[in-house]
Amino acid sequence: MSPQTEPQVQEVMKALGAQGIDVLRVAYPDLMGSDRSRDILLHHLPHAAGHGLAFSRAIYHTAARGDHSDITGGLEAGMPDIVVRPDLDTVVPLPWEPNVAWCIGDVRDPATGLSVPESPRDLLRQVLASLDETGVSAQVGPELEYVLLERDTGSATGWRRYAFDATHEAHGMSATARYALAGVLAHAPALSALLNPTVSSYKRFGPDTTAPWLINWGLDNHNALVRIPPERGAATRLEVRLGDATANPYLAVAGLLAAIRLGIGAASEPPAPATGYAAGTTTAALLPTDLGQALDALEADDELTGALGKPFVDAFLTFRRDELARFRKYVTDWEFREYAQIN
Repeated sequence: MSPQTEPQVQEVMKALGAQGIDVLRVAYPDLMGSDRSRDILLHHLPHAAGHGLAFSRAIYHTAARGDHSDITGGLEAGMPDIVVRPDLDTVVPLPWEPNVAWCIGDVRDPATGLSVPESPRDLLRQVLASLDETGVSAQVGPELEYVLLERDTGSATGWRRYAFDATHEAHGMSATARYALAGVLAHAPALSALLNPTVSSYKRFGPDTTAPWLINWGLDNHNALVRIPPERGAATRLEVRLGDATANPYLAVAGLLAAIRLGIGAASEPPAPATGYAAGTTTAALLPTDLGQALDALEADDELTGALGKPFVDAFLTFRRDELARFRKYVTDWEFREYAQIN
């Protein structure tokens, strides 16, 4: 533990102890977005902050039912450890679990001290740093919405909403907003893999549903992939309707921000907005209709792969393709009912 960390550790221990808390749960997200965690007694916090908690890196490569994907750095490397240290700025008591607090853990490779490619939180950090190079920052809310900010030395916080409005430009949207929108649309097939990462995700898509299925956008149009709500001024924003609840939030946000970063860099204008039911396939391409197509689209999107990092994308593709392969071998109830000869 560094001399800079020790006072914060003691402060956290004192504050939690005063609340009767004697257990700290240190958690980090895996590729699926599930918490992987370990409970430690509060008096072990100095050790955890200094030396870290050891987990097998192969946890990142383990599916919900325990199947392992053959990802670099896992089984073939002897399942080496990662080290997880509590991020003391994220410590909060758990109101539904007496005497227990929770925090996010920072993941590092003990051999190098660097992050590992499979770490969703570190991937998001990398994308945010890249976005920051454009002078634009992102603030994410609990519904996976975010606010773009720009520096303003005259404000109390040093920032002001960039939130995208331009009264005299097309649709009341600034060039930055339009470029960001174009980036999301350009990379939508690849983004589908990150925002709809399971086999069942694609069963909600189609012309007879309210879920998006075309690569389009619209003004206050809930049928479009990207909806621009009617509010303008500081409330001007993009509502991306692609993702579902199975998405890992870190990866969903990282993918969207990477696409936006690419869109701003390319300075490309989006097509005309869709109107009405937005079901015209002659003017808009289809989103991937299954997980396999989405994974292929992600692999083929060199720009987005470059922005996210090839080591992460390779790990994600291997993990999800293993899942898809297991599904393809499974005989479903529908197949049994449809094809079984029952007399």
